[in-house]
Amino acid sequence: MVSLADIQAAYYMVAATGVLVAAIYYVLNIQNNVRNQKYTLETRQTQLYMQIYNQGVNNRNFIEAFHRIQNLKWNNAEEFLDLIKYDNPETRENAVALSTLVGYYEGVGTLVKENMLSVRWVALLFGSWTRMFWEKIAPVAEDVRLYSKAPRTFSETEYLYNELMKYMKEHPELAT
Repeated sequence: MVSLADIQAAYYMVAATGVLVAAIYYVLNIQNNVRNQKYTLETRQTQLYMQIYNQGVNNRNFIEAFHRIQNLKWNNAEEFLDLIKYDNPETRENAVALSTLVGYYEGVGTLVKENMLSVRWVALLFGSWTRMFWEKIAPVAEDVRLYSKAPRTFSETEYLYNELMKYMKEHPELAT
């Protein structure tokens, strides 16, 4: 006959085994959740990047705006400001083109600054566009800031350019 001590010992072993199995299940479940969160984050980052890419250099309006601004000629901030007057029907499209580009690059610059978008991604697919745009605008940027009394005008675009140039210096294979 089985003694009460044997039954208690068996019960404790079954209970301990149950706790061990639950602990193993819990650890495996946590590992699986961490892995799923990582994949979800990577997928969201990829989706964000593709949305940014499709709003920019993969978008006809952006391409037309970019070339419109790149083809403008000015010698100083006053000439530049005359070329982008929205109220003038002859220069309205220039103003729209500039707004399109500035809005885009300010947004991308903010995402890079807040570590929501890697500057590497910018360098890989539209680094040269970013560089060309800022280098076109940079000579008049400070005067435009003073004229508009908006010291942060172009600030995130400038930040994006500076970060991009640092990154390309560290990765010369990506330099444009």
